Amino acid sequence: MRWFIGDVHGCRAELEEILERIAREDSAPELHCTGDVIGKGPDIPGALALVEKEGIRAVLGNHEAWLLRKAEILRENPAALDEKQRGDLALYGENLGRAVDFVRSWPLWREWPDLVLVHAGLQPGVDRLEEMDPRCLLAIRTWGGSPERMWEVDAPEKAWFNLVRWPKTVVFGHWAYRMPEPPPGFVGLDTGCVYGGALSAWCAEENRRISVPARAQYAAKNAPRGSVPGAK
Repeated sequence: MRWFIGDVHGCRAELEEILERIAREDSAPELHCTGDVIGKGPDIPGALALVEKEGIRAVLGNHEAWLLRKAEILRENPAALDEKQRGDLALYGENLGRAVDFVRSWPLWREWPDLVLVHAGLQPGVDRLEEMDPRCLLAIRTWGGSPERMWEVDAPEKAWFNLVRWPKTVVFGHWAYRMPEPPPGFVGLDTGCVYGGALSAWCAEENRRISVPARAQYAAKNAPRGSVPGAK
């Protein structure tokens, strides 16, 4: 069966726990992840290494996109990195190159005959995934008519999934802060583990969720900002 795991954000212990839960229920699971495996949490390199070790197939999240961008700056103009960016890269130590190569292999979406997996969501008004602005796939929450206006978290009527009609089930993460309930056909899996919530997974064949509680609140749950590198 196909299992889709929500945003991990460096919560390796919780990822290990939910994998154990899945293994008890499914002897041969097919594992996928909504992206944002990295960023914010207590063991970012460890979480990424576990995803690689367990063969979990992830889509690119905005935090992975930023890792690729920071690695590019490090290669081309290291002086342009600020202290926080240098610290983010230093977390990986000598394994930075391996981490970057692994993340670079992740697609913006994965698709099956019955569903599509994406990190953030789909661009309203566009009917083909190939024609969507990558910034939307990586970071959309609400839609104000352009990729520069997709961060209005207090505008539920503008939630992207209320403006999109898609012929397949859409599985996504990215939105843990005051997300309105998606309509049928949309499965949101970011339940804010890094903020002290839970790490969730969804079994497509059984339309069933499981979750494990966060062991701590690792990051402050602030209103999200519109931040994603240019991905075109």
